[in-house]
Amino acid sequence: MKKILLTLLCLFSIIATSATETTIKFSEKGYTNAQEVTEVDVDDFIKLTFNQGSNNNNTPKYYNTGSAMRVYGGNTMTVSVKDGSILLNKVTMTTTTSNVVNAESTVTNGKLAIDGTTAIISEINSTETTFTQGGTSGHVRIVSLTIEYSVIDENVVHAPTFSVAGGTYYDAQNVEIVCEDENAEIYYTLDGETPSKDAIFYTGAITISENTTVKAIAYVGLKESSIATVTYEIIQKSTESYKITTTIEPGYHYIIVGKYGEDYYAMSITQNSNNRPIVPVTVSEDGTIKNPAVTVCEFETALSGGLWGFYDFTNEGYLYAASSSKNYLRVQSEFNDNAKATVEFGIDNDANVAKIIFQGENTRNDLRFNHLSKVFSCYSNDKEYTEESSLPVYLYQRVNDIQTGIEDAMIDADAPVEYYNLQGVKVANPENGIFIKRQGGKAIKVVL
Repeated sequence: MKKILLTLLCLFSIIATSATETTIKFSEKGYTNAQEVTEVDVDDFIKLTFNQGSNNNNTPKYYNTGSAMRVYGGNTMTVSVKDGSILLNKVTMTTTTSNVVNAESTVTNGKLAIDGTTAIISEINSTETTFTQGGTSGHVRIVSLTIEYSVIDENVVHAPTFSVAGGTYYDAQNVEIVCEDENAEIYYTLDGETPSKDAIFYTGAITISENTTVKAIAYVGLKESSIATVTYEIIQKSTESYKITTTIEPGYHYIIVGKYGEDYYAMSITQNSNNRPIVPVTVSEDGTIKNPAVTVCEFETALSGGLWGFYDFTNEGYLYAASSSKNYLRVQSEFNDNAKATVEFGIDNDANVAKIIFQGENTRNDLRFNHLSKVFSCYSNDKEYTEESSLPVYLYQRVNDIQTGIEDAMIDADAPVEYYNLQGVKVANPENGIFIKRQGGKAIKVVL
């Protein structure tokens, strides 16, 4: 007896307790009047089969009158599943008021209850149930069916796996998605949305060439797996190279670099709330940083009143000293005094050091490299350089850099000065913006 009870408990433990339902309305199937119907696909997993039976010469048909299936006395309607992973629980038939299920009707694998225009087959717990309209004459007009079923969890579907682990890569990755279960169908999304059967159907390896979150789910029949998620950060190689410089020119492009021991780090395009993180770079024997990752932040320099600005196109703003009490380095759209800096080379017995000191009211204004915190930030300019936490910075200029397509030439000091906006339109009285200053054969980009 105990063995029997244990077997029953195991059986019920593999059947899902939550039910799913699907509804079919015959008026929505597109049948013509008096069309004979023998088989209907309700969805991907359930079908109906109509049979004439032995008690009547009439075959089941759809009629426009009542928009219903006519099932005559002796005709049968079988509800069955196409996949062995589900069990039928209940079938609810809705009929017209004039032609209902009669008391002589019977079912297999279930219990039939009739209440006016509603007939319910309950307690099915099988993959199939057959309804037979009672009597040898007359008919029932079935308008719709609602079928409830449960998914069997005897074999849980394995979650998909990815051939390439999530992480940071410097090249595009070809990613395959697989599932241990035979005949599993995989669906996935690339936008972070939850996948379902409405998502992309997996047919082969997908190429990930940008930052992407992939979510995937596997189906075996109605059974579904848990959702697998992986995130890729793709950092493409830059096509530019940079070489250390001890001069600075307006309109040129630079990266800011720090050094600790034999290791070099450039300023990242990422903007933390209060400072700028670092990105490791490699300096070759000739002093060139070749093809760093795009996360290296490239600045275009601007010159105003003898002071320099470092414009970050990624974050759309100028670097500036942001505090007098904290080591804050941020970006802002305004090119005010806090973002204007003096630049001096050859400090601390190192000809290559670039001392960048922002002007304005914020007194922690000396741009330095903090290896301990792995950031670039601002310090009081009277503070001595300290190992690890407050180190000097260096400027690396883009190799073969040119000034925004403007030919370089010697300045004629007696030539008149003309200003143009960035669209090439001459401006008589320029103010508050970025302009091209032309004097004789020399043109440079300036900020006023």
